Amino acid sequence: MDDQQPLSHLQLTFVAEKLPLFTTVLQSGIEIMTPAGSSLGQFLGAPPGFTAEYLANVVQTIFHNG
Repeated sequence: MDDQQPLSHLQLTFVAEKLPLFTTVLQSGIEIMTPAGSSLGQFLGAPPGFTAEYLANVVQTIFHNG
């Protein structure tokens, strides 16, 4: 993790008709490494745009370790 650069954003662009090809990828989730001892609040508040209001009103499910 030490030699990785932070990812500020990820943008996917594709033809609408091809969306079904991405559903498996989009439903699989992502892996994000975080320093040991970080709280869930620190982790969720770190990405740009993830405000307390956004988390309270939009995020409905969080899976930890699968």
